[in-house]
Amino acid sequence: MPLDSRIKVVRGTAIPKPQPNQDTDDIIPSDYLNSITFKEMGKGIYGLERLSSDGIPKSDHPFNNPSYQGAKVALVGQNYGCGSSRQHAVFAVHGWGIRAVLAPSYAEIFEGNAPPVGLVAAYVTQENLGLLVNAVVEDPKTEFEVDLDRKEVRYKGKSVPIDMPEGTRQAFLTGSWDSLPPLMKDEDGIRSLEQRLPYLSFGTVSENIRPLQETPTQDIVGETIKRPKEKVD
Repeated sequence: MPLDSRIKVVRGTAIPKPQPNQDTDDIIPSDYLNSITFKEMGKGIYGLERLSSDGIPKSDHPFNNPSYQGAKVALVGQNYGCGSSRQHAVFAVHGWGIRAVLAPSYAEIFEGNAPPVGLVAAYVTQENLGLLVNAVVEDPKTEFEVDLDRKEVRYKGKSVPIDMPEGTRQAFLTGSWDSLPPLMKDEDGIRSLEQRLPYLSFGTVSENIRPLQETPTQDIVGETIKRPKEKVD
């Protein structure tokens, strides 16, 4: 079954964190960069400000608030993702479960890192961000629809416009943000090439590899030992 990576609408509840200038070191502190895969990054999101020194969740942090658990949309402040170029930040946001971020502005590197992960980063005005935050604070169960096709966010019978670079929007709408489906369309070709690559034939000795012969060599203390040396024709 072919993969469908198109993202046209992101639906779900939202989590408000509208403070400006949230940098990547805050989003995913260095203490949480020791995961073997990016899948675990979500556990460290806002780790230093969300957890006490004993690792106990702080009740006043929005990402610990039970009312906002399971949110798919993050309502954040201007210049989101500033600071270092830490790519792990988008993986932390996505790993926590967020699929769309709405902000008045983004740091350029964070905005560029978001699409390849499948994280929608769209623009809303500061005024409209306030409206969205107020809606979710008043009722955390408010459902939002981030519609990339119509370029709007819908909630409670209302809507506000969103924006993003057109190339990025088209990448989401067509699924081209994800490099895997185009590759998998030619799975037979991939398998065929795999069989022809000698370095993937583990355990097979090529006929072109020359055998090694052992020749006496002096070690650093003067004792004669045997070290392999490539045979020369």
